[in-house]
Amino acid sequence: MNRCAPTLALMIPVAFALSGCQFGMDGNRPLACVDWVFFATPQSMYDDAKLVAVGRVTDGAGTIDSYVSGGYTGPANTYLFEVEQVLRGEFDDRTLTVGSQPVGCGATNQYPDGDQLDTDERIILFASDHDGPWMTLTSTQGVIPFPEGAGLPFETAGDPPPNP
Repeated sequence: MNRCAPTLALMIPVAFALSGCQFGMDGNRPLACVDWVFFATPQSMYDDAKLVAVGRVTDGAGTIDSYVSGGYTGPANTYLFEVEQVLRGEFDDRTLTVGSQPVGCGATNQYPDGDQLDTDERIILFASDHDGPWMTLTSTQGVIPFPEGAGLPFETAGDPPPNP
């Protein structure tokens, strides 16, 4: 009889609990409970994002299923984003469909602090392709207001020049 099996059986749930990403089930798919990273500065958001663009949200575009690390985080609101300027990453069109990352973990209210893309303001969008379509970096960080005439709140040194 293997004496390690009971210890191993107890260690696996503990490892998941300590990992910052917990899993359950939502129907037939794994449900991810993400402990989102916190970006202390706009520079750290810029450094982490695959796509950074200036523009405005022009319209809602429905919802999509959001997945992070293979786990379902929940339904994500999607929006049409009119791109004025790409500061980082590759995107050649003028309109981008982007999802607002939900809080996840099967929450009844996926946006308890409000949906960051539900805005009429000119913004800087910080996005990544979390295992799929373009999404805000996290459920609370991925957008900052950027009024006309404002200076960038981060350095872009080393990146190719932005497209017009």
